[in-house]
Amino acid sequence: MRAESSLDGDGEPIAVAGMHSTGRNLLTIEYFRLKRLGGDLPELFEQQARRLCYDLHWVAADPCPQRTAGGTVLVIGDDLALQSRLGRHYDNVVTRHDNVAIAGGTGLGYWETVLRGVLRDHGDLRAVIYVYRGDHIRDSAVALELVQALSALPVPPRLWLVTTEAQSLAAGAPIDPQHSALWGLGRVVRYEMPDLRCSLVDLPQVPSSADLSALSAEVAMDGPEDELALRCGNRYTARLVNGQLPAEGQAVIRSDASYLITGGLGGAGLLTAGWLIGQGARHLVLTGRSAPDEETRDRLELLAHSGADIRVVRADVADRDRMAEVIAGMQPPPRGVVHSAVVLDDGILSQLTAERFLAVMPPKVDGAWNLHELTEDLELDFFVLYSSAASLIGSPGQGNYAAANAYLDGLAHHRKARGLPALSVNWGQWTDTGRVAKAEHDLRLADRGFRRFDPADGLAVLGRLLGASQAQAAVMSFDPAVWAGDFPALRTGSLLRALDTTPAEPADARVAELDAQDDATALVTISGYLCGRVGHVVKAGIREIVPGQRLNRLGIDSLMAVQLRNRITEDLGVTLPVAVFLQRGTIGHLAGLVLAELRPTRASLPVQRVPKAGDAVLT
Repeated sequence: MRAESSLDGDGEPIAVAGMHSTGRNLLTIEYFRLKRLGGDLPELFEQQARRLCYDLHWVAADPCPQRTAGGTVLVIGDDLALQSRLGRHYDNVVTRHDNVAIAGGTGLGYWETVLRGVLRDHGDLRAVIYVYRGDHIRDSAVALELVQALSALPVPPRLWLVTTEAQSLAAGAPIDPQHSALWGLGRVVRYEMPDLRCSLVDLPQVPSSADLSALSAEVAMDGPEDELALRCGNRYTARLVNGQLPAEGQAVIRSDASYLITGGLGGAGLLTAGWLIGQGARHLVLTGRSAPDEETRDRLELLAHSGADIRVVRADVADRDRMAEVIAGMQPPPRGVVHSAVVLDDGILSQLTAERFLAVMPPKVDGAWNLHELTEDLELDFFVLYSSAASLIGSPGQGNYAAANAYLDGLAHHRKARGLPALSVNWGQWTDTGRVAKAEHDLRLADRGFRRFDPADGLAVLGRLLGASQAQAAVMSFDPAVWAGDFPALRTGSLLRALDTTPAEPADARVAELDAQDDATALVTISGYLCGRVGHVVKAGIREIVPGQRLNRLGIDSLMAVQLRNRITEDLGVTLPVAVFLQRGTIGHLAGLVLAELRPTRASLPVQRVPKAGDAVLT
């Protein structure tokens, strides 16, 4: 007898057929999955878990040398006396103090008018410094509108987003979560609008003269570091590093206490409830805005078989009064909170309105703050915020989601600084967890270096983290080399510099041959190159993509367009508008645009033709 098996898209067995040596089928078992019995061996778990752990570290760096940059710099919201210091480096320093620009309600048109005026009166705009003074999450939408206006300029300046107390460089340092949220937005700008070279700089609440001088030198230097913190004139850069799995700690799950899970009817919430029960919890309160559907009711019934008391409560975590009622009615008194509520409205930044940007904030931001204030006088053993890798690394198409989760990261540090329990977990992709899993699938994160992992492994790591002292930790299956392959500008930035982002495959040498080719040959080469790139993005075979195909018929969406634009910029040094990839033009037409950008001084270029079968194809 012999056995044959088939696998699903994640490499999991889904069918086994037992066959006699004669070829006769004896037995077929379909649609099953392998599950561990009793958990992994301790050493195997340690190996698996260590690969999931990442931390954000701040590394001391040499100060920037003083240099002259020339041109114009625009400072928005400047009450930090930056003008005189920047004047040592730039020909023109233009400042805007508009309260409306900082308090919100500006609109995209406002920034377009401001930028037109600066360019008309001064020209050569090299940098824009946005000194963030927001005290409510809605103020981050103003920064979004500024980003949109800047990205539309023919030659965008470098954008510097300056915050105060957004990042914690030492345990117990004060943190403003509102400012932390802006870092989530800024990290997404890098993917979608790389021309802006968006850079984030954090200052203390009261910057010293040395801090302001260091900021001025940083902007004038125009260097590769794009995540910085300045403290007393000292310069620190952000680095994502492989984390340490905490040792077995003293996290206590009590049978005589209640535990609150917001978003408790979602995939992550239900899995967390099951894990808490497995750790000894016997009283759970799960909140959700809607009544459980049939599938959720079935899962709740299975959980109830454990003997735990599970209360399901209709409540919007963003409704403070309602959550106050829920917490006051918990018996026995609560000893732990897990905030896993989420709303998604994905879209690239150029297509987001302020309303769409802010629509995802209430459950994450308002809900987390409500829980913070309503429980700060209670004796909690833990207060866990389910954040996302999107806030730590950025995620194209999720600027609003990244900002909301970055707020959670900041709130965890804010609570820790006040001596309150807090842990923000930047989760990667859990396997099969409802709406978030679907969104991650739609964003093709697994193809880009964020692979799924078993929630049981993630929750086991969470158990370790609950017994540790850190305020923030990332748990994700992440391949930085694959991720940077689609977003190559990340290789020179701050965050991934401590990780291996070496391309899996070297750049095709034939791209370098373009300079030696005449226009007609170069057009063929570029067309073949673009066919290969488009095929990679849409997951099509090399023979399925030909230069005569129209881009809008290949299933290219906004995120794919961003990915293509970034890759072409890295390989060929040509930056095309994202909209070009979403129009009706053919790949051959796109090749003509690329060639025109590569050779703008030619008196004439060959008539664009569709390369024929047999032409050299670069893939």
